[in-house]
Amino acid sequence: MTHPPSFEKNESILNSQAPHNRSPLRTLILLLLFTAALLVFIAWLGDWRRRHNIDTLMNTQVQAYSLLTTEGGLLPLNLQPTLSLDPPSRIIDAWLSSEEVRVLRGTDREVMVAWTIPLVRALGRNERAVIFFDHGKFDVRWLPLTQFDALFAEQIAQIKRLGS
Repeated sequence: MTHPPSFEKNESILNSQAPHNRSPLRTLILLLLFTAALLVFIAWLGDWRRRHNIDTLMNTQVQAYSLLTTEGGLLPLNLQPTLSLDPPSRIIDAWLSSEEVRVLRGTDREVMVAWTIPLVRALGRNERAVIFFDHGKFDVRWLPLTQFDALFAEQIAQIKRLGS
């Protein structure tokens, strides 16, 4: 039985306007993919903000240290500048004491002056921000924890060797 052409046209219009039967599995997979992408973005943003905040803090510390450096570019005897950070931060957990600075002052090697607590990142590797002093200038670098531990042990050994 053939229908008049107008009936076929109306039937195709009705079929195109009918709701598509979507697979619940397809919807679930799309929902999981978008959720995973959102979680990765949130983790990345958190890592970026933590690193940016530490960079800002360390650069403030470098400026304070630079003000204490002598005109000849020598390490100051006291590496504990008075910083008025707002808000106060406890992220920098160590720096060289005056006695250690005196021991390392004449060496030609770069000296680790200050470092942060480890930055634990959701994405990427865990690391520390470290302030180095080399030939009259302070520099901030990020080191993986294993590299920091090796350099720190080497510097402590050098202090003991030169101090004896």
